[in-house]
Amino acid sequence: MAALFALRPAEAGDDAFLRALHASTRQDLASVGLPPEQVQALLDLQHRARETSYRQQFPGAEDRLVVVEGSPVGRLLLAREPGRIRVVDIALLPEARGRGIGTAVLASVLEQGRAGGQAVALHVEAGNPARALYERLGFGVVAEQPPYQELEWRPGGSALDLPSSSG
Repeated sequence: MAALFALRPAEAGDDAFLRALHASTRQDLASVGLPPEQVQALLDLQHRARETSYRQQFPGAEDRLVVVEGSPVGRLLLAREPGRIRVVDIALLPEARGRGIGTAVLASVLEQGRAGGQAVALHVEAGNPARALYERLGFGVVAEQPPYQELEWRPGGSALDLPSSSG
């Protein structure tokens, strides 16, 4: 059974959570040999730059936190484009991964696409383990910009029939 989740709008007070979430996705920086305070400074700089880039590239994006049992465990950032929904960012804390939450969140986005007759698109690094999930949900490669690939799901595809969110 997939975990139930809710989505709530991200707020200004969520910055510490979003900073920690970003850091949890960048474990590769811990292995570069820098002192912890330099790693943290680099993570903070990356987080600010990424947030600024998102606001500039996707000014009307829907920024939501994924909440399970009242606590934020992830983020979903969606941009509505003509004919498609773009998943700009989706991330879960390590302790929330592998529990069906990401699958259920994406299934809810695919249901929105199906209901609106819209494709759903996202970018992923070719070696990212989440790529297997995207393929299982029916996403296919539509463009390559190494090391990234653009994946797209189209209505009528083979997305899994999963429960949607509780909120």
